[in-house]
Amino acid sequence: MMKKLNIVMVIMALLALSGVMFSQLSPKAELGKKIFFDEIASPDVMACATCHAPQVGFTGPIASINEAGAVVPGAISERTGNRKPPSASYVTVGPLFDYDPDEGLFFGGTFWDGRATGWKLGNPAADQALGPFLNPVEHNNADPAAVLEQIASSQYANLWEIVWGEPLKHNTPGEIELNYNRVGWAIAEYEASVEVNPYSSKFDHVMAGQATFTAQEQEGWDLFQDEEKANCIACHMPPDFTDFTYDNLGIPPNPENPFYGMDQVLLDDGSPINLLGPSWIDYGLADFLTNLATSDDWRDLPYTTDQLKSMTSAEIMALVDENKGKHKVSTLRNVDMRPDNGFTKAYGHNGYFKSLEEITHFYNTRDVEPWPAPEVPETINDSELGDLGLTLEEEAAIVAFMKTLTDGYQYLLLADESVRFQSLLTAYGDMHSNDMIELKKGEPGDFYGNITALGKVDIRERNTIHGELTSADRIRLFDDATVTGIVSDYYENVEEVVLPDLAPFSFGSINISVSADDYLALPPGDYKTVKVYERATLKLEAGVYNIEKLYLNKYSTLEVDAQLGAVTVNIYENLDVVHDAQVVIGNGTSRDLTFNIYGSADSKIRDGATILGNIVAPNATVYLQDDVYFKGSICAKRIEVYENVELYHHGIDVMPQAGKVIAQGDDETEAENGAISNLPMEYALDQNYPNPFNPTTTVRFALPEASNVTLSIYNILGQEVYNLVRGNLEAGFHTFQWNATDQYGARVTSGIYIYRLQAGNFVQTRKMLLVK
Repeated sequence: MMKKLNIVMVIMALLALSGVMFSQLSPKAELGKKIFFDEIASPDVMACATCHAPQVGFTGPIASINEAGAVVPGAISERTGNRKPPSASYVTVGPLFDYDPDEGLFFGGTFWDGRATGWKLGNPAADQALGPFLNPVEHNNADPAAVLEQIASSQYANLWEIVWGEPLKHNTPGEIELNYNRVGWAIAEYEASVEVNPYSSKFDHVMAGQATFTAQEQEGWDLFQDEEKANCIACHMPPDFTDFTYDNLGIPPNPENPFYGMDQVLLDDGSPINLLGPSWIDYGLADFLTNLATSDDWRDLPYTTDQLKSMTSAEIMALVDENKGKHKVSTLRNVDMRPDNGFTKAYGHNGYFKSLEEITHFYNTRDVEPWPAPEVPETINDSELGDLGLTLEEEAAIVAFMKTLTDGYQYLLLADESVRFQSLLTAYGDMHSNDMIELKKGEPGDFYGNITALGKVDIRERNTIHGELTSADRIRLFDDATVTGIVSDYYENVEEVVLPDLAPFSFGSINISVSADDYLALPPGDYKTVKVYERATLKLEAGVYNIEKLYLNKYSTLEVDAQLGAVTVNIYENLDVVHDAQVVIGNGTSRDLTFNIYGSADSKIRDGATILGNIVAPNATVYLQDDVYFKGSICAKRIEVYENVELYHHGIDVMPQAGKVIAQGDDETEAENGAISNLPMEYALDQNYPNPFNPTTTVRFALPEASNVTLSIYNILGQEVYNLVRGNLEAGFHTFQWNATDQYGARVTSGIYIYRLQAGNFVQTRKMLLVK
């Protein structure tokens, strides 16, 4: 069963990152996606995505549930199943459920216990997709016909006919069986798509030579592979970071699992959901094997493997005891994918562990620290985990590496020659330069992410790096400069990151001009110079635009509709965004818009502008001038950041998190410990969360002492829209919500808003973006 890390993984990464795999969903995958997100249940309050949400790696998305029993309630909320939702990403790469007699191991299939074998539809993911719809503790539909009826009456019913060549019929048993199977195949097609399995993590970028690990991440990857240390790779093998087998890790029972109380909850026939109540034990794979040994129906399924067919019921039953307590070895891809740093994910088949750090420490110390007793002690794996002898620093390195397996990685800032901040305010995301990085005096400044460079790095006073700092050259920390992570200078493993080589293209001969206060919807195509004047709006839609130059005048808007796919703007010369212009993306995210700038002329985002999207300018300098709000990713020859600029990577909507200071001052070789007070040390106004938002956002600020406070929201013209706070407040952290209404309760329009905090003599403003 053991695989090798080989060229297959590298080729997969290169394909994914080059865009070869990133096409629109096929019609069948799009149908599967529609079904996946549709609340097909009785009552209709539950979708597949209720338990398998993309923002958490297609597993449980409700933090409060993860913090407790980790089992999502069903459509009838009093009913629950018995396990944490497994990830639905990277599940389609697994084989059919089978047995390897040489290794003595079962492998393949899906669900924690393997019962979705793939023997019926030829794909374990397809088999799995059909189960929850009819499960009374999940979607609770009466029968397959009830599922098909909801799809037939949906707004996407016409898509069914496009995919299968006929309307959805569910009148006869034959029609019901065929079309219900088609539901499984469609969902599996979506789950096999690059939207679910993009292979776009930092790990994949590193394997493709398009990123570099920090020192801590590299140490973690080395430990992960080391047979004498962690040896995680024995079961979690690239490229999918699983070997598809089953194992008993010795996880304790989760005392908050609601299934223990399901002896008191009845099904429609009057029987209890869990007959054993609190005495129930989760035997996992063994229970499924018992079912196989006591029935022969599965032997006639079209895709049952020859090996399993050849085994007698007695032979299968003889393997039950040694497989008690074993559960599927899950993929580690997206194991840390979360909507924000404060979100709790649950780990283990029963969600016993509440952080990646906790379960890693369990792997290391299960047999040498007083952990609770395992649920099934007789079959635990005591040869590959339990007493690994890792230090806490080594555990932290492994966790840092596993976080690189989160999909959707892009640098916030990537430069070939230099990144210079005239003054850092706020930045979220990773940064890399193939030469030097300089952060001048902060405002104070906070950089939430890891920084790597091949050249010299200067971090001047009043800057805090909430992450690792790694350079192949020297690092200089000035007085009052702080790094909360590991600082590694003269580090030999920093690699050059090759910037994309944009291919030349032809632009059109027609100039496009949108006059002041006008509106124009422009279809994809080839154009010459495109100019958008004051307060005018230019709308772009899915597709490719080839133009010579793009110019957005003050207060203008570039409105991007990504509902039907990504928008790519290829610019031959440069991008010029004048002050207070804005980019607004509807029906999509900042990932859906890319500016590819072929020329070497400077591209400037001027004072007060708001830009969402990717900027790729490998031959040019990109300037972010004063008061710019940027969300996305910039890849350029040089990047210059001016004052009061806010930078956010795609999907970053987090409040600042306190961290322990482990490097401070101007001595890059020594570390100091810093204390964190329960009360703020200075006045501060945080970025609203989420941002962009619709319809509600939260504003948080800090008062080191009791103050008279005014917190107001203004439109771009400086008119007060809403007053959140006016009065005296005690020292501490305060949060207030705004629901995008004015002082009369009327909904305000989408766009940029400014919020201003005045507390005594302290005044600070920030910008927020309301999207519709």
